[in-house]
Amino acid sequence: MNQRTLASELVRAHMGELDKLRDMLEKIQRSLGEILAVQLELQDRFEEEQERIYGLKAELHEVRADQDDELSFGVLLEMAVNKLKL
Repeated sequence: MNQRTLASELVRAHMGELDKLRDMLEKIQRSLGEILAVQLELQDRFEEEQERIYGLKAELHEVRADQDDELSFGVLLEMAVNKLKL
């Protein structure tokens, strides 16, 4: 194989590798777009839930600033269910 043919084959092979790399980058970009869309949706839901909780807290006049022994949501839910059973 002469030098010109070798150089031509190297360029062709390198272009093929660049095409593969471009395809991978496009797939990554699409995936990142999908991830971003899900992240934004979850962020919106989180903010809505946060607003609801603050609203409920205000309605219940829960303005206790220094509560050291906060109970978890699960424990409080279990307590509420037990009260409803009575």
